[in-house]
Amino acid sequence: KEKLPSGFTIYEPTDLDLWNAYAASGMLAASMVNCGAARCAHSVSSVIVNYNEMLLNESGLPDVEFGRAVGTGLLLDFLTHALYGGGEVGLMNANHPNLKTTKLFAMPCVCAATALDAGTLTYPPEKTTGIFSQIFREIPEFKNPFESIAEAAFDPKKRRG
Repeated sequence: KEKLPSGFTIYEPTDLDLWNAYAASGMLAASMVNCGAARCAHSVSSVIVNYNEMLLNESGLPDVEFGRAVGTGLLLDFLTHALYGGGEVGLMNANHPNLKTTKLFAMPCVCAATALDAGTLTYPPEKTTGIFSQIFREIPEFKNPFESIAEAAFDPKKRRG
């Protein structure tokens, strides 16, 4: 700690991993409070960005994943509100490249916001899960994955790519 003549105190975490865990927990709590109060998941990207900006500016300590969460929140906002034409967070899964950039610290926030949603999502999990299972049911590799892997291992002609 260092106290400046202005009265501002500079803090320095002794354990950055522990600080990151605390900050990520706060980001999840902020998502639950804000999206839960609104009963809609649409604002989760804004919560991720603004929570981290406030944390960084008010404390001077690093935000979640040292800036990656802000980038994830900004790109999530762009993807869900602009690029995908209102695709919203209901279309995002944990395997999406954007959500994987923060070592999945953003995904619990998206899941919590979706769980607290009161029916405002166009693509809630109840709808998308059935669609994805129908799609994957028709793909032979998903019907019998072990057999497909074994066949591809023994027969080079059946390998893709």
